[in-house]
Amino acid sequence: MKATQAPSAAALRSALLDPAVNILIQKLRQELITTKGKLEDTQNELSAWKFTPDRSEKLYTLNKRRMYDTNIFIKLNILFTVIRGKD
Repeated sequence: MKATQAPSAAALRSALLDPAVNILIQKLRQELITTKGKLEDTQNELSAWKFTPDRSEKLYTLNKRRMYDTNIFIKLNILFTVIRGKD
C-alpha cells in the first residue's frame, strides 16, 4: 500500500472510536478465534487417523462391494417395474 493511500492516524483513531466499528471488530475477532479452534480440532482429528496402504485397500474393497450391491438393487427394481408394467 502506498503512503498516499494509507489512512492518517487521526482517521484510524476516529474509526476506532466509532462503536459500530468496534462491535464489528469484536465480532470478527471472536469469529476468528472460533474458526481457529475448529481448524485445530479438525487437524487433531486428521492426525489421529492412520492412513496405511492396507487400510486404503480395505476401504476400496468395501466401496467396490457397496457399488456392486447398489447395482444389483437398481437392476432388481428395474426388473420388478417391468414385470409390474406387464400385468
